[in-house]
Amino acid sequence: MTITRRRLLQVLGIGAVGSAVGSGHFYLNDQDMAKAPRREGRILLDMHTHMPKIEESDLVRVLSSHGITGLSCINKKGNEHRLLFEEALGLPGVTQIDHSLARIQSHYGIGYILRDQELTGSHHHVLAVGVPENYLDNDLDPRKAVELIHHYGGAAVINHPAITPNRNPHIGPSYLRYRFLTDEETVVKQELALMADEIETFNAHNISPTFGFLGIPDMRQANAMAEDLAQSSGKKGVISSDGRRLGQIKLCGIYLDDPGTGICTEYIVDQIKSQNFENDRRQYVSRLSFAIGMFL
Repeated sequence: MTITRRRLLQVLGIGAVGSAVGSGHFYLNDQDMAKAPRREGRILLDMHTHMPKIEESDLVRVLSSHGITGLSCINKKGNEHRLLFEEALGLPGVTQIDHSLARIQSHYGIGYILRDQELTGSHHHVLAVGVPENYLDNDLDPRKAVELIHHYGGAAVINHPAITPNRNPHIGPSYLRYRFLTDEETVVKQELALMADEIETFNAHNISPTFGFLGIPDMRQANAMAEDLAQSSGKKGVISSDGRRLGQIKLCGIYLDDPGTGICTEYIVDQIKSQNFENDRRQYVSRLSFAIGMFL
């Protein structure tokens, strides 16, 4: 069989396109994205999520799957597209247990919904778990926020402690959504680490989206830095998805002893404060899922 020059170029061209498409697929879909598995005698807690308001059937499917989903309210304008605990109480199959916990049952299974809040008004984000009544002022000084959370009997968790939203174009490129803390901000972070009950040592969104190209850092370093902070401050470290899409929520988390019918907000808060949980389920979101969740 004789291969002409034109035919050879056609074959090479098709091969190059196929290779590029295939490489792009594996580059973007670099993680398995499988939900955290069940564990005998344990219940999953993904306490830091931002559930979107989507079709009711999809919400029920995800929330009623095994585990506890923290619906982390951000108490400021611009977050109306995120589902609140109070809104989730109106979903089919939901039964409220106490001020911050509800049970949801469907043909998919039985899950739980936790009311919590991420305070984002400063460079340091604090998760308030188990605080009853009204949501706290988002613009509180983070140290004051931790004090108030404890006053109300809740648990305070420092989210992604090594990074912060990039609100200062003089520190990093304007297209960066997050950046590492400055030295001055790090001093406050270390103070908060000693005050808080726990530290988020693994955030599933701290990925390496571009291998360091375009000036975008490898944010996996932030998880390593959070681990070091937890060790130096006597914390065990919690795991969260920080999920913004259905496929991200319950991707990872911590496992509590399953108390059965005795589950309540007070129990969850106590397990966090006493470090009585497993924290070995670490799963990153894929680059594709990250991009869609952050920018679309």
